Amino acid sequence: MGKKKSVVLMTLLTIVLIALCVITAFPAFTFPWSNGVKGWQPATEMLDLGSDFHGGYYAYYYPEGVVSEAEFNDNYENFGSADKQEEYKDSYVAHKGLYLAKDESYGIFDDGEADGLTSANVSEDFKASIEAAKKTISDRYAKKGFSDFRVSVVDDYAIKIELPYADASAATTISAFANLGKVDLALGETVLDAFSDEDVNVKEYIKGFSIGSQYDYSYIAVKLTAAGKDLIGEQKEGLSSAESADAATTLYVRVGGENVLPIYSDNVLSDNSVNCAYLEKENKVQLETMVILLNSALESEETELSFRDVSSEIRVKESPYGDSAKTLFLVAMGIVTLLAIALPIVKYGRYGVTCAYAVVSYFVITVLCFAFIAGGAYFEISAATALVYILGLALVSVMNARAYNAIKSEFDLGKTVESSVTLGYKKTLWATVDTYVVLLLGAISMLFMTGSIQLIAWQAVICVVAAAFINLLWTRVINYVHLSASKNKYQYFRFVREDDDDE
Repeated sequence: MGKKKSVVLMTLLTIVLIALCVITAFPAFTFPWSNGVKGWQPATEMLDLGSDFHGGYYAYYYPEGVVSEAEFNDNYENFGSADKQEEYKDSYVAHKGLYLAKDESYGIFDDGEADGLTSANVSEDFKASIEAAKKTISDRYAKKGFSDFRVSVVDDYAIKIELPYADASAATTISAFANLGKVDLALGETVLDAFSDEDVNVKEYIKGFSIGSQYDYSYIAVKLTAAGKDLIGEQKEGLSSAESADAATTLYVRVGGENVLPIYSDNVLSDNSVNCAYLEKENKVQLETMVILLNSALESEETELSFRDVSSEIRVKESPYGDSAKTLFLVAMGIVTLLAIALPIVKYGRYGVTCAYAVVSYFVITVLCFAFIAGGAYFEISAATALVYILGLALVSVMNARAYNAIKSEFDLGKTVESSVTLGYKKTLWATVDTYVVLLLGAISMLFMTGSIQLIAWQAVICVVAAAFINLLWTRVINYVHLSASKNKYQYFRFVREDDDDE
C-alpha cells in the first residue's frame, strides 16, 4: 500500500475510533435549552452494577418450624416465666445458627419425642426437600432473568436469596418465589371438587400459563385442557365481574393455598378459555413473576416443605461504595485501560501506537457489547466482570508483545522489516489461535450453568471473542497500515541494524 493511501486510511480509522470512544464513554450531559430533560448518554450509562458494587436485596427463606438464633432468643425472652422459657427451649434443637422444632407436624424429625434428640436426627426427607427447594427456587430466579443472583443454603436448613437493584419489583419477587405448594382452583375459600383429591393431576385441567398482549395491556393466558374448559364453564355463571369483585364469588388460581391469580366472569371467553390479570404493558414484569411461579409450581414435584412469610424479612444490602459506585468503577477500569494504552507506547514507540489502537478497539467492542447485547435483560456488572475484562485486556497486550518479539527475532537474523513482520506473525499465529480456542471453549462450557456463573460466562465469551478478533486480525491490519505510512521502518519498531565490519 502506498504511503498516501496509508495516511488517508489511518486518518479515517482514527476518526472512527474517536467517534466510537465518544459513543462509549464521553461523560453524560444535558443541553442548556432542554431544561435538563434531553441530553447525551454514553453506552457506559446503560451498564447496571451488580450487588457487589451497587448493593441490592437479601432475605432468608425459613421452613416452617425453623427459626434463626436471633428470633429464638427474642421469643425466649418474651416468655414471662422461667417454666415457659424452659418449655419453649425444650421444644427446639439447636443447629449452628438455627433452631429446629421437634414437633412432628413440621416434618423435621421422624420422632420428635425421642430422648437425646440432636440435629443428627433430622429426617432424610427433610434434608432432601431443602435441596429440591433450592433447585426449584434457583430455576425460578434464572427464568426471571436475574443474572446476578445467589440462592444458597445457609446452616443446612435455611435458604438465602440475594438480588441486585436491577428490578424495582425484586422485593415482590422474593416473596412470591418462596411459595412451593401445588396449583389448584378455589371459589372464594372453597377448593373445587376436582382439585380436592390429593392425588389429582392438575395437568388434566391446566396445561400452563403464558403472557399475552392486547392494545396497551398485557395479561396472563391460562392454557386449559378440554376438561379444564368444561370446569371453567361450570363456574362461569356464578362468578363476579372485575368491576364488582366479591372474594366469595371470585375463582382463584392458588399456589400452596395462597391466592395468586383471580379469575372474574369477564376474564372467561366464549370458548371458556381464560385471559386474566390485565395490566398496562409497563407493569408486565409483575405478570412475568406470576407466570414463572405458576408454571414452576405446575411442573415441580409436590413437596411437604413450606416457607414462612418473608415479606417483612426482606432487607436492603447497601452498596459498600455509596452512591458513587458506578463512577468509581468506571474510573478504575479507565485507569487500567489507559495504562494498557500508555505502556506499549513507552516500550515500543510507534509499534506501541498500533498496540494502543488495539487496546482502544478492545475497550470499545466490549463496552458496547455489555451495554447493548443484553437486549433489556439483566446484565449486571460485577467484580467478576472487571476481572474478565482485565484478563482480556492483558491477553491483547501479551499477544501483541509476543508478536513484537517474534518480529524482532526475525529481524535480528538479518531479514528485512517487511519479511520479519510476515514471518513473525506467521510463527505466533497458531499459538494465538490455540490460546483463544481453549479460552472460548472454557467460557462456552460455563454457559450451561445458571445464575451469576452463566452471566460471567457470557461476559467471558464477549471478552475472548473481542480479544481474538483484535489479535488475529485487527492489530495486524492496523500495523500494516501504520508501517506502510512510516518513512523509517527501522524507527517504527525501534530496530537498529548492526553492520559487520569484519574484513
